Amino acid sequence: MFAAFAVASGGVALGEVGDQTQLLALLLAVTLGTTLGMPIANVPVVLLGERALRALPVAWVHRIAAAAFALLGVAVLLGVG
Repeated sequence: MFAAFAVASGGVALGEVGDQTQLLALLLAVTLGTTLGMPIANVPVVLLGERALRALPVAWVHRIAAAAFALLGVAVLLGVG
């Protein structure tokens, strides 16, 4: 009886190896995607922000950011977007 259980369990375990490999591949793909995606998305914004700080006074950058933040807050309160 134990031999039948061991054979059945071993067969199921071997059948699940493919699923575990697929899950590992998915996990690695997501990790790699987020690791590469964040710098790809952030580097241009940082470079543009650096140029904006050179072209505009810091006080104007603060005013523009405050106005954008306030407009987004009002839009959320009104349910726009």
